Amino acid sequence: DRAWLQPGSWRGPALLAGVLLVELLWVLATGEGVETGHVVSSKEVGIRLFGPYVLAVELASMLLLAGLVGAYHLSRREPQA
Repeated sequence: DRAWLQPGSWRGPALLAGVLLVELLWVLATGEGVETGHVVSSKEVGIRLFGPYVLAVELASMLLLAGLVGAYHLSRREPQA
């Protein structure tokens, strides 16, 4: 844990943060970026997802629910006597 507190260990992440900051400022200044397509409504997204992928969406929702329940039980503390 003490290794992260040394000044030399932050050079890499600081360099990466600097590069990302320069890139962000360049994109904001030039106005160039990823061009967006047409606007899609939430109804259209729902129809597309629940059409052919209904089983995959339902399985993903069950896995997410199981993950939430598991995270709750793992983080719960036992009452102290």
